[in-house]
Amino acid sequence: MRRAVAAVRRRAGGGDAGLTMVEVVVATVVMSFVLAIFTTAMLQLTRSGSRTQTVAQAQSQLNNAFLRLDTQIRYASAISQQGTVGGDPYVEYLTTNSGSRVCTELRLHGGALQSRTWIQPAAPAVPGPGNVTPTPWVALATNVSAATPFRFYDADSTLNFQRLELNLTAGGPPTARRTDVTFTALNTSLDSTGDTSECAEGRLIPSPTHPPAAAHRGYAPGWPTTPVPSRSRSWSPSSAWR
Repeated sequence: MRRAVAAVRRRAGGGDAGLTMVEVVVATVVMSFVLAIFTTAMLQLTRSGSRTQTVAQAQSQLNNAFLRLDTQIRYASAISQQGTVGGDPYVEYLTTNSGSRVCTELRLHGGALQSRTWIQPAAPAVPGPGNVTPTPWVALATNVSAATPFRFYDADSTLNFQRLELNLTAGGPPTARRTDVTFTALNTSLDSTGDTSECAEGRLIPSPTHPPAAAHRGYAPGWPTTPVPSRSRSWSPSSAWR
């Protein structure tokens, strides 16, 4: 590059003399290499920034979802054993603190953590496809994955409450972030041991695939519509990091 510039200067001081074809070709090749290196570096920076932003958004959605799930699962009266339907992992929990038997079902589907709810009929009716109507699926977090996203722990003599572990990864390599949280259902007890199929009837019931508008912001029916600020590892005593 320096030789090419020096040649230009010599020619400029020589009156009407111009550049030779060889000098033009050399200068063009050098500039092409410089531009190629600069363009490659810019593309890498752009892609890296985009991946980081995508992971950060997915992690923020997970944090918000876990905060909301914590406020529900801590009041759960029962948690079901995790299972698989059509290749998708499922799990359910039952809450009764509102006066009704409300089932909430979670699943990991197409890279999204989704939720839906329904109300069980009063006894002696047996909940089933004929008497429960789930809401449409709502996306709580997107761009997440896991081999085993849900894990149920029954009440035992060491920990007298049923627990639900969620293990999810936001984004993909090389910037993926893994979050593993265990929620404790404080309305369960040793008497709940073996009660592992509550609300599992929902797995047999399809529901509309188009969620309400709030779903795109990560809200589930009955949840507050005011966004909860993202937090990291700041859960209440009813959940324990594993």
